[in-house]
Amino acid sequence: MRALAYFKALYKSKLVLATTALLAIIYYYAIQYLIFLSSYHGAVFVTVPAPMLYLLAISGAVLLTISIHSIKLARSKLETESVGIASAVTTVVGGFVAGCSCTVPLLSSLLYLFALDALAVGSIISFIAAYQLYIFAALILLNILLSYYHLHKMSGSCTLKNGRIVRLRR
Repeated sequence: MRALAYFKALYKSKLVLATTALLAIIYYYAIQYLIFLSSYHGAVFVTVPAPMLYLLAISGAVLLTISIHSIKLARSKLETESVGIASAVTTVVGGFVAGCSCTVPLLSSLLYLFALDALAVGSIISFIAAYQLYIFAALILLNILLSYYHLHKMSGSCTLKNGRIVRLRR
């Protein structure tokens, strides 16, 4: 429950809300750009429902906002880690998964670097195509779980009074 109270206190600030909204928009367009990059000659196929795209962008933005707050705490030497890279990685992976997986030349090239043959690369891409909704849901769940975990850790570093973060514990 501490994490939920800390989340409410953190998001009472209009600056935090604006930052999260801006990051969500940036993440959404980053996903759209990755889908466009993986398209085949301009024909863009999005095979993931739009609400899942929005949820991934919002959950990634929330996680990055929490990371920015964690960096603020780390500068005061009360928190020792931040989680900014996780939200960026889930967004990039989501962009690759959301497009039509049969035309992912970037992913194929990366898999060939690991000395996989054409059959193995085709199998991996088919697996992604078959289970992309589940992969996308797992990415969203990962963002939510990481947000909760880090909010719980950071809530031990601060004191809440009347639903506001009043001071850092020393």
